Amino acid sequence: MTAYYHATSVLVNAGQHVDLHNAITLLNNALEQFNTRGSGFVLEYVKRFVVSVVHYCPLHGSTYIHTPAFLAAKRCIVNVQNFNDSKCFLWSELFTLHEPKINKQRVSNYVKYESTLDMTGINYPVETKQISLFEKQNPSISINVLSFETDT
Repeated sequence: MTAYYHATSVLVNAGQHVDLHNAITLLNNALEQFNTRGSGFVLEYVKRFVVSVVHYCPLHGSTYIHTPAFLAAKRCIVNVQNFNDSKCFLWSELFTLHEPKINKQRVSNYVKYESTLDMTGINYPVETKQISLFEKQNPSISINVLSFETDT
């Protein structure tokens, strides 16, 4: 009888290498669980082993990135021009809370409000995994993350 096993995806990068020992342990556990249902089967060989590798591009903040022309033309986005820091997340949040009448893209409009948000333990540029901490520390704010990708 042919049995199939599927492992969960694993993030591998320069800081976290492939853990084959863990993969083997998971395979053995799946086989053991299969046998506990009374099959009594023994694994003789692995007929096919597939490793899929995909490029991982996590969402993260950075410094100022120019707004694509077709989006800028819609006049629906304010892109705060933080050329000298990585606090784009902070400036965008302060824009929504303290929207100025003119020059909305200038960081100077928001510096005076910088201490009004609790950014304790949050590093710049802010990663998506830190958003839940931000929301916990600033309970009146809820974050939605949208991503734009060009077709390349």
